[in-house]
Amino acid sequence: MRPRSDQGVAVAEAATLAGLSAAEVDQRRRAGRVNAVARRSSRGAWSIVRSNVLTRFNAILGVLLVLVLVFGPPQDGLFGLVIVVNSAVGIVQELRAKRTLDALALVERAPVRVRRAGGEVSVPPEEVVVDDLVLLGSGARVPVDGDLAAVDGLEVDESLLTGEADAVDKEPRDEVLSGTFVVAGAGAFRAAKVGADAYAARLAAEASRFSLAPKRAEAAERFDMYSTFTNDCCSELEIRRLKPGASGQALSC
Repeated sequence: MRPRSDQGVAVAEAATLAGLSAAEVDQRRRAGRVNAVARRSSRGAWSIVRSNVLTRFNAILGVLLVLVLVFGPPQDGLFGLVIVVNSAVGIVQELRAKRTLDALALVERAPVRVRRAGGEVSVPPEEVVVDDLVLLGSGARVPVDGDLAAVDGLEVDESLLTGEADAVDKEPRDEVLSGTFVVAGAGAFRAAKVGADAYAARLAAEASRFSLAPKRAEAAERFDMYSTFTNDCCSELEIRRLKPGASGQALSC
């Protein structure tokens, strides 16, 4: 870790940068270059479980499982484990994505320190505009994407976005991403990507987007894999039903 002077160097360097004037801020607001983004709420746990369990693929396998258990030996119904595994994998993946979304939504509400017209002010995250000079200190969240203008032993935790456990040392002109945290030092950066263009907003939008199309395509693909199995079972069942004296025979698929 690089030596630092408790934010002194970075604050002194940032003080030489006046930041945007009130007129420049107002101009960017009118142009829509502000950190405003439509918030998407993550789905509830019950909705996630229901969407992964009550699928067409699981319904087909469920019907086949009942037929096999009724007309055949129990060991032939082991393929029913596919229903459990398929549902469990989908539920775990979506619950992990939900936790990330909820964590991002929670930290997005903290006030942001910016330098405007030569003075430091605190503003809500949604009022940060492009080219704002954003000030960072230990424990602060990076609200938007941008390039560092001044640093003093700045270390950033990017684990929420990248999974990297170790803090990353930053230098002037390095990029910082929204959704990351300052764990040590201080710095200042110019806001470059705000609103829906910011990394955290794009990540949240992608994770919260839910479409049945991929799931239906996946179900259809899996159905093709089991179509031969289904036809064979049904044909065997019909043959044994029609054969004299076949009532005591076990159906084997």
